Parts: sequence; structure tokens; C-alpha cells
Amino acid sequence: MKICFIGSENESLGIEYLSAVLKSHGFSTDVIIDPRLFDDAVVKNNSLARIFNFEKIILEKLEQSKPDLTGFQVFANNYHWALRLSKKIKNQMNIPILLGGRSPRFKPCPTG
Repeated sequence: MKICFIGSENESLGIEYLSAVLKSHGFSTDVIIDPRLFDDAVVKNNSLARIFNFEKIILEKLEQSKPDLTGFQVFANNYHWALRLSKKIKNQMNIPILLGGRSPRFKPCPTG
């Protein structure tokens, strides 16, 4: 079985540990990190974020990888990113997607 983990912004020890343990038990794994330039918890600039959007590259890498399962590390600051990208993955490839981490069920309060 091949599993591809997708993380955002920085290196993610959680998915890297999971990947290492799975590899030690005979699974094949990949880790893809989206740098989310200009669209993270610290810097938010919609114009630059559209220019430096890596989602198309991530989808291409995922298609090349051909995983049996995809996993996202989810926390409060990347919840919407993970949902948006997982919907694109589901539309392009029909593979199971798992959301995990500190707050995969986090639902932000509506504003206004």
C-alpha cells in the first residue's frame, strides 16, 4: 500500500514520524509540503498567494505518486486549505483522504 501525506507551511514532524514508522513496516510513503507562500498564519496577501499557489504542483505530484491513501495534517490555521485541496483531489482522483492532527474536526465560528 502506498500512502501520501500532505502538510502545509513548514516541515511537519508528525507526518514525517508516521511516514517513517509506516516505511519500517513495509509501506511505501511520500510526503508533500505546500509552502503556502503569502497564505499562512503569519503572512496573508491574496494577490501574491494566487501567484505563488502550489496546489496545481501538489496535484501533479500526487497523480505521479499514485497513492492508495492520502493523509492531511490539519490544525486550526490550515483547516480551510486542507478542505479546499482535499476537494480538488477528490474531483481529480478518487482516492481515500484522511484528515488528522490536533484539530481535524475544528469548525471555525462564522463571522458577521
